[in-house]
Amino acid sequence: MKALILGFAGLAMLAGPAAAAPQSKPAEPARQCFYSRDITSWREAGNQAVNLQVNNRDVYHLELMGPCPQLRFTGERIGVKTRRGDPIICGGLDIDVLVPQPGGGLPTICPVTQITKLTPDEVKALPKGQRP
Repeated sequence: MKALILGFAGLAMLAGPAAAAPQSKPAEPARQCFYSRDITSWREAGNQAVNLQVNNRDVYHLELMGPCPQLRFTGERIGVKTRRGDPIICGGLDIDVLVPQPGGGLPTICPVTQITKLTPDEVKALPKGQRP
């Protein structure tokens, strides 16, 4: 009988941690994806960021891998190139910003590291020159 009780005690100890309620993990924010063809305008947000307007309503802030000073001299045009060949953009690893060179030539490629969809309040808080 003693061996049987010890056997149950040992089993309970093994089952204890597994039987505990799993700890809830904080929810990750939903990915906000958009199509490259839906970009309607843009503005420079310093030499390491760009704000894009998508479908004339949503604004996305793109953080660049490093300085891209050519953004200041582009006038009204930049390009984007998706890295996977898929037109849908969900994160920084999906896209590069292409900045035309004055006088022609190959564009400067500015890799994107992070994309954040801005809330309406965040868009309102942007300096006027950074609102697309």
